[in-house]
Amino acid sequence: TKVNNNLPYYADVNNVEVGGDNIFIGTVVGLYISTNNGTVWTRVGPDHNPVFSFASNGTNIFISTYHELFFSSNNGSSWTLINDGLNGDMVRALFVNDNLVFAGTQNGVNLSTNNGTIWKSVNNGMTNANVRAITCSGSNIIANIYSYGFFVSSDNSNTWAQV
Repeated sequence: TKVNNNLPYYADVNNVEVGGDNIFIGTVVGLYISTNNGTVWTRVGPDHNPVFSFASNGTNIFISTYHELFFSSNNGSSWTLINDGLNGDMVRALFVNDNLVFAGTQNGVNLSTNNGTIWKSVNNGMTNANVRAITCSGSNIIANIYSYGFFVSSDNSNTWAQV
């Protein structure tokens, strides 16, 4: 079934995520949400910026655009800028695991335990940490590093090992 009826034709999709009853699509013109299995899409992202990455956990959404990172606690109705502590790094990858938020940048992985209010660098064991993707499998956190493969952490990002 076609589910992109009211998305802009130029809205190149770069990521999709399902969170509860919602479907989110990150595009070159913002973040869109559907609450009815894709029948109707509504833009909820801040401005019309390209979405590089986003992650959701319940009604909490994290979205990265150019050199800005935003947080919404209400499915995108309002947004707060949360890049303090990321040193202006472009966030290319986001992942949420319970109360842990991981932001992958060209300088490594950053971790927040309070929805992005405070970030700390967690790159012990990483080399050339230009992170392109980050995810979780069981108790392992996996980061894809541009031109260097994969690094895995089994201790909530305290240490990393190349695999």
